[in-house]
Amino acid sequence: AVNNAISSDDRCLSESGGGLCSDSSLLAMRRINSLLSGLLRSIAFVLRFSGNIMRYTGKVVVNFYDLLIFGPLWLENIVISKPKIESAFPVPSANSLSKGDA
Repeated sequence: AVNNAISSDDRCLSESGGGLCSDSSLLAMRRINSLLSGLLRSIAFVLRFSGNIMRYTGKVVVNFYDLLIFGPLWLENIVISKPKIESAFPVPSANSLSKGDA
């Protein structure tokens, strides 16, 4: 009887057998399908969750870097764009000397 049960399960899984599957093999296949489905859903959740963590961590790092770099860039812009003080006695440039203006 044990050999017949094994051979009927084998026939159920083989393409050439064409026999009907027993209830125990259907239940086993359903369990395996549900376990694989649960495993794939779990993997998808973990990958989606870790991807979102990485994305938002990157955004936080970029915003923090922007806060750190803003001060030095702002100071550099102020120093560079500061108007130069004109002296009371202007020094003639090389162009004005060659033209004979001085």
